Amino acid sequence: MVDKLVLEINQGCPRGYAFTITQKVCNSDGSYNIVPLNLTGMTIEFLIKKAPYYKLPSLIAKYITESSSLVDTGQITDAKNGQFFVQITQEESVKLPPGEYALVIRIVDKDTVNHISGDGNNYAIYRVCYQ
Repeated sequence: MVDKLVLEINQGCPRGYAFTITQKVCNSDGSYNIVPLNLTGMTIEFLIKKAPYYKLPSLIAKYITESSSLVDTGQITDAKNGQFFVQITQEESVKLPPGEYALVIRIVDKDTVNHISGDGNNYAIYRVCYQ
């Protein structure tokens, strides 16, 4: 069984989500530790699309940094510990009709982009529900 990220939002209801990004680090003895990914200086792209295709335009797009607005976008709240927050505003909560959309989350570090919200048919879901 594969875990899948599903974010649900009720139409007309603003909502925020908090995330912690971790990574697996190999120790010298071959074992692994799970540690937070340092997000200092990075941008989190939070993109809602009809399908998880790179060239498909976003229906909602948020670019989250250490200085972006916590109120209407979201913010990297603790960069060293891999923590960020995304805010879906009331206006955004009614922008899309009820249904399921692809959620694409990418980490941008200068000219390097890492897609972290799934691969192929195992992509994250942004679900709009009736209130």
